[in-house]
Amino acid sequence: MQKKSQEKKSQASMEFILTLSLLLLVFSVVLVSVHERLDHVRKARTRLLAEQLADNVAVNINAVYLAGPGSSTTIQLPSSLKDGTLYLLSLTAGFAEIEWLSSDSVLRYQAPLLVLVTGNTTAIKDDIVLSGNGTTVLVIPTENSTSCEQSCTTAGFAAGSCQENQAMCMSLGNTHLDEGSPFCIPSAKKSCCCQP
Repeated sequence: MQKKSQEKKSQASMEFILTLSLLLLVFSVVLVSVHERLDHVRKARTRLLAEQLADNVAVNINAVYLAGPGSSTTIQLPSSLKDGTLYLLSLTAGFAEIEWLSSDSVLRYQAPLLVLVTGNTTAIKDDIVLSGNGTTVLVIPTENSTSCEQSCTTAGFAAGSCQENQAMCMSLGNTHLDEGSPFCIPSAKKSCCCQP
């Protein structure tokens, strides 16, 4: 009789362990699935935030162009997307392009532009002023915006300074960013020169 009781206890313990193991396995599979879904939702949210920012910049540039000569507006750009993701905004031929890092890969989105954009068109951060002349839209950093020094170090150079012209920049052995650099405030006729 005691032997039978002992066997039932052993069998019950074994069944309990098997049931618990099975429940743990099912819970693990569900947990992995939920984690993957949440990761997918986070990536989709970041993509939508990036697209929204690029579309907003493109809409403002196109509005300044369509409003005609003398029109202008100021855009306040965040230092990161609303979810904290860092981004890089550039204005290329016909597009406002935004890039951001997602799981060790760089993702891109391009919003179409109706007009040629000049001025500060790469690595745009901070607030910018858009000024239209009827044929192009000039992008100008505001007073609180990135300096020539900051622009050069962001681009991977050791330092940067404003020089009178491109020839002066090259004679110093530096890399010239652009003639009439909007980084060189108040004189936009100077060139931003980056030192290797």
